[in-house]
Amino acid sequence: MFSFIHLFSQETSKKELREQKQNEEFNSIVALINSKKFEFNANQALPVEGPSIDLTTNPNHLIIKDDSLFCDMPFFGRAFNIDLGDRGGFHFSGILENFKKTENIKKKNIDLKFKLKNSSDSYQFLLSITRSKSASLTITSNNRASIAYWGKITDLEKIRIP
Repeated sequence: MFSFIHLFSQETSKKELREQKQNEEFNSIVALINSKKFEFNANQALPVEGPSIDLTTNPNHLIIKDDSLFCDMPFFGRAFNIDLGDRGGFHFSGILENFKKTENIKKKNIDLKFKLKNSSDSYQFLLSITRSKSASLTITSNNRASIAYWGKITDLEKIRIP
Protein backbone atom coordinates (compact mmCIF):
# COMPACT_ATOMS: atom_id res chain seq x y z
CA MET A 1 0.00 0.00 0.00
CA PHE A 2 2.89 2.35 0.75
CA SER A 3 4.28 1.88 -2.77
CA PHE A 4 0.86 2.66 -4.26
CA ILE A 5 0.67 5.93 -2.30
CA HIS A 6 4.26 6.76 -3.30
CA LEU A 7 3.52 6.15 -7.01
CA PHE A 8 0.34 8.19 -6.79
CA SER A 9 2.20 11.11 -5.21
CA GLN A 10 4.86 10.93 -7.95
CA GLU A 11 2.18 11.04 -10.65
CA THR A 12 0.58 14.02 -8.99
CA SER A 13 3.88 15.85 -8.81
CA LYS A 14 4.61 15.09 -12.50
CA LYS A 15 1.21 16.45 -13.39
CA GLU A 16 1.80 19.52 -11.23
CA LEU A 17 5.23 20.07 -12.81
CA ARG A 18 3.74 19.80 -16.32
CA GLU A 19 0.98 22.22 -15.40
CA GLN A 20 3.49 24.61 -13.83
CA LYS A 21 5.61 24.53 -17.01
CA GLN A 22 2.53 25.19 -19.17
CA ASN A 23 1.56 28.12 -16.94
CA GLU A 24 5.07 29.57 -17.20
CA GLU A 25 5.00 29.24 -21.01
CA PHE A 26 1.57 30.87 -21.14
CA ASN A 27 2.63 33.72 -18.83
CA SER A 28 5.67 34.28 -21.05
CA ILE A 29 3.42 34.56 -24.12
CA VAL A 30 1.05 36.92 -22.30
CA ALA A 31 3.99 39.17 -21.37
CA LEU A 32 5.25 39.12 -24.97
CA ILE A 33 1.82 40.03 -26.36
CA ASN A 34 1.37 42.77 -23.75
CA SER A 35 4.71 44.27 -24.76
CA LYS A 36 3.35 44.70 -28.32
CA LYS A 37 6.79 43.98 -29.72
CA PHE A 38 6.61 40.70 -31.62
CA GLU A 39 6.83 39.21 -35.08
CA PHE A 40 4.84 36.48 -36.80
CA ASN A 41 6.60 34.41 -39.47
CA ALA A 42 4.61 31.93 -41.53
CA ASN A 43 5.75 28.46 -42.53
CA GLN A 44 2.64 27.65 -44.50
CA ALA A 45 -0.12 29.51 -46.35
CA LEU A 46 -3.63 28.11 -46.54
CA PRO A 47 -5.62 29.82 -49.30
CA VAL A 48 -9.40 29.37 -49.41
CA GLU A 49 -9.11 27.55 -52.72
CA GLY A 50 -6.30 25.16 -53.52
CA PRO A 51 -3.68 23.29 -51.54
CA SER A 52 -1.52 24.62 -48.73
CA ILE A 53 1.72 26.32 -49.78
CA ASP A 54 5.10 25.90 -48.09
CA LEU A 55 6.60 29.29 -47.17
CA THR A 56 9.85 28.17 -45.52
CA THR A 57 11.88 29.66 -48.41
CA ASN A 58 9.57 32.65 -48.92
CA PRO A 59 10.45 35.56 -46.61
CA ASN A 60 7.41 36.98 -44.83
CA HIS A 61 6.48 38.71 -41.62
CA LEU A 62 3.81 40.52 -39.71
CA ILE A 63 5.32 42.79 -37.08
CA ILE A 64 3.45 44.48 -34.27
CA LYS A 65 5.46 47.21 -32.62
CA ASP A 66 3.54 49.32 -30.13
CA ASP A 67 0.46 50.49 -32.07
CA SER A 68 2.00 49.99 -35.52
CA LEU A 69 1.66 47.09 -37.93
CA PHE A 70 4.21 46.14 -40.59
CA CYS A 71 2.91 43.49 -42.98
CA ASP A 72 4.85 41.74 -45.75
CA MET A 73 2.94 38.52 -46.47
CA PRO A 74 2.49 36.65 -49.75
CA PHE A 75 -1.02 36.18 -51.10
CA PHE A 76 -2.36 33.16 -52.96
CA GLY A 77 -5.97 33.27 -54.01
CA ARG A 78 -8.62 35.28 -55.74
CA ALA A 79 -8.34 39.05 -55.96
CA PHE A 80 -11.55 40.93 -56.66
CA ASN A 81 -10.36 44.48 -57.06
CA ILE A 82 -6.69 45.48 -56.97
CA ASP A 83 -4.72 48.45 -58.24
CA LEU A 84 -2.97 48.18 -61.58
CA GLY A 85 0.69 47.53 -60.90
CA ASP A 86 0.01 45.95 -57.51
CA ARG A 87 3.02 43.74 -56.74
CA GLY A 88 0.85 41.06 -55.14
CA GLY A 89 0.66 39.99 -51.56
CA PHE A 90 0.05 42.15 -48.53
CA HIS A 91 2.71 44.87 -48.33
CA PHE A 92 1.74 47.75 -46.09
CA SER A 93 2.19 49.37 -42.72
CA GLY A 94 -0.05 51.49 -40.58
CA ILE A 95 -1.65 52.13 -37.22
CA LEU A 96 -3.64 49.31 -35.61
CA GLU A 97 -7.36 49.88 -35.07
CA ASN A 98 -9.75 48.07 -32.72
CA PHE A 99 -7.01 45.97 -31.11
CA LYS A 100 -8.68 43.33 -28.90
CA LYS A 101 -6.94 40.61 -26.91
CA THR A 102 -8.77 37.56 -25.55
CA GLU A 103 -6.94 35.21 -23.19
CA ASN A 104 -8.20 31.68 -22.64
CA ILE A 105 -6.44 30.64 -19.43
CA LYS A 106 -7.94 27.14 -19.47
CA LYS A 107 -6.76 26.36 -23.02
CA LYS A 108 -3.66 28.56 -22.58
CA ASN A 109 -4.02 30.49 -25.82
CA ILE A 110 -4.53 34.08 -26.89
CA ASP A 111 -6.58 35.54 -29.74
CA LEU A 112 -5.79 38.98 -31.11
CA LYS A 113 -8.21 40.81 -33.38
CA PHE A 114 -7.36 44.07 -35.05
CA LYS A 115 -7.98 46.10 -38.19
CA LEU A 116 -5.99 48.30 -40.50
CA LYS A 117 -7.20 50.59 -43.25
CA ASN A 118 -5.18 52.18 -46.01
CA SER A 119 -6.11 54.15 -49.10
CA SER A 120 -6.93 51.09 -51.19
CA ASP A 121 -8.32 48.47 -48.79
CA SER A 122 -9.51 47.54 -45.32
CA TYR A 123 -8.02 44.50 -43.55
CA GLN A 124 -9.16 42.43 -40.59
CA PHE A 125 -6.70 40.20 -38.75
CA LEU A 126 -7.15 37.29 -36.37
CA LEU A 127 -3.94 36.03 -34.77
CA SER A 128 -4.33 32.96 -32.53
CA ILE A 129 -1.29 32.11 -30.40
CA THR A 130 -0.62 29.00 -28.32
CA ARG A 131 1.61 28.74 -25.25
CA SER A 132 4.33 27.14 -27.43
CA LYS A 133 4.44 30.29 -29.65
CA SER A 134 2.78 28.48 -32.55
CA ALA A 135 0.30 30.77 -34.23
CA SER A 136 -2.26 31.02 -36.98
CA LEU A 137 -3.01 34.25 -38.79
CA THR A 138 -6.11 34.92 -40.87
CA ILE A 139 -6.27 38.03 -43.04
CA THR A 140 -9.60 39.14 -44.46
CA SER A 141 -9.66 41.92 -47.03
CA ASN A 142 -12.38 43.77 -48.89
CA ASN A 143 -10.60 43.22 -52.22
CA ARG A 144 -9.23 39.68 -51.85
CA ALA A 145 -10.32 36.27 -50.63
CA SER A 146 -9.36 35.55 -47.05
CA ILE A 147 -6.20 33.55 -46.41
CA ALA A 148 -4.74 31.81 -43.38
CA TYR A 149 -1.12 31.23 -42.40
CA TRP A 150 0.53 28.89 -39.89
CA GLY A 151 3.78 29.82 -38.19
CA LYS A 152 5.42 31.08 -35.00
CA ILE A 153 5.78 34.32 -33.14
CA THR A 154 9.09 35.63 -31.84
CA ASP A 155 10.14 38.41 -29.54
CA LEU A 156 10.98 41.45 -31.66
CA GLU A 157 13.47 42.69 -29.07
CA LYS A 158 15.55 39.52 -29.51
CA ILE A 159 15.79 39.63 -33.33
CA ARG A 160 15.72 43.18 -34.63
CA ILE A 161 13.84 46.44 -34.50
CA PRO A 162 12.56 47.79 -37.82
